[in-house]
Order: sequence, then structure tokens, then C-alpha cells
Amino acid sequence: MTGKSRKLAPEGQGGGNLADKLQAQKEQRDLEGQRDKKRRELFNRQDEIQAKT
Repeated sequence: MTGKSRKLAPEGQGGGNLADKLQAQKEQRDLEGQRDKKRRELFNRQDEIQAKT
């Protein structure tokens, strides 16, 4: 997990009301989705570079 998603994880598990927990979980999923998208882009670019060599 990245820094932001690690920071949000305890909020989604700990005390607080349900709406806060759900919001924290949604933000964490969104951040993880962004991370995964950037990883795929990186891997695709690396593949392109390797294909040229």
C-alpha cells in the first residue's frame, strides 16, 4: 500500500460511524485503483522499451 492508503486503512477499521468507515474504504479503493493503473502503465512502457531493443 502507498502512504495515503496506509493512512486510511486504520480509519476504515477503527471506531467512528459507519458513514466515515465507508468513506475511508472508498478512498482507499480509489487510491489503490490509481496505484494499479500506474503500475500497468509502467509495465506497458517497460515492455515497449524492451521490444525496441
